[in-house]
Amino acid sequence: MVTRMTSQEFKNLAHKSKYNAVRCEIDGHKFDSKIEAEYYRELKADPTVLHVDVHPTVTLAGGVRFRPDFLVWRGTLEGNRQLHRFEVAPGMFEVVPEPWDKSFKGYLEVIEIKGVITPDFRTKRKLFDQFHPLAPLKVFRKTRKGWEAI
Repeated sequence: MVTRMTSQEFKNLAHKSKYNAVRCEIDGHKFDSKIEAEYYRELKADPTVLHVDVHPTVTLAGGVRFRPDFLVWRGTLEGNRQLHRFEVAPGMFEVVPEPWDKSFKGYLEVIEIKGVITPDFRTKRKLFDQFHPLAPLKVFRKTRKGWEAI
């Protein structure tokens, strides 16, 4: 005899990831893999990192949407200055130094953590590197020796 499960029981089943990645959550941010979460912890511990945006949405040429893992503000703020958070759209926030504030000395990095390079990602990386003002996209992979740039 065949037994059927309800839709709620089906939703509760743990689906295995195609690449064996295990999702996790840190500081209210959901990460697609433990490796991505580990890199986030390392960024938070780095004294040169002022702020980390997790999974920001970037629009590439041709209207292609890309969500890199991290947008990292590196540098220093002179004195007791702070980065300011403001709402650019409902539910979407940006963190920047005050426009008149010349105390920010640093740069932005866009970082992606990968275990497997897919053809879709290769296309988005090329679009990002050719047309986006924050290029180049930094891509890292975790190895036994540490983080390896791809």
